[in-house]
Amino acid sequence: MAKKSPKTGLFISILLLIAFGAGGYLFVKHKFTPPGIKPEPLPAQTQKETEIPKREKTEYKYTTSLQIYGSPEFKKQVSQALKLIWIYDRKKLNFIRKYVYEIREADSTDFRIINQVPTVLISDKNAFKSLTWCAGIILHQAFHAYAKYIRNRDEKRIPPPPGEKDDFEIANPLGIKYTGLDIMIKVEDKATKYQISLLKKIGAPKKEILRLKRRKKQDFTISHDGKYSVVP
Repeated sequence: MAKKSPKTGLFISILLLIAFGAGGYLFVKHKFTPPGIKPEPLPAQTQKETEIPKREKTEYKYTTSLQIYGSPEFKKQVSQALKLIWIYDRKKLNFIRKYVYEIREADSTDFRIINQVPTVLISDKNAFKSLTWCAGIILHQAFHAYAKYIRNRDEKRIPPPPGEKDDFEIANPLGIKYTGLDIMIKVEDKATKYQISLLKKIGAPKKEILRLKRRKKQDFTISHDGKYSVVP
């Protein structure tokens, strides 16, 4: 048998040491990782730059708890008028919804309590004159509903609607007691001013606004028509 040379034995010994060392290192790394230390996860797959994320579709919705009674055309006109108010002045729509429960198609335009239900009556003449005019008429009658509610609470005066200036003391510095006609004139004046403020916001024609501004104090026919009974 041939004897191995010293150089060959040394070379084999070095290879064995390298192999055992590498194996031990891998064994220790994978089997004896200190507790509580987890290997870092692979990075998540990123979205391609050219791919556009999809957006969820949202619908434009409008709802109201008001009950509307009348022909299909009347219901549609009133609903569109309420929607117009909702778009441009949501506070005024909330004002309407607070004091009015029903809107009805009728031969006359007025506000009345029918079977204990605050009800706005609107004639076709006022409803279909224009969408902006219909919206103004609804708000005008809602102010009468508000005034009636305040009067039923035995208030001494009719305060202005939310956000409006109160000119009561300026107009009546001596505190003179109003008569029935006086209070009706006062309420009609405030209802008309509130109506004008809405028409300006919703972009009503100037002729509609001027008609209200030029109204004589004792003229109730502009926002009321037919056989009506004006009550504060």
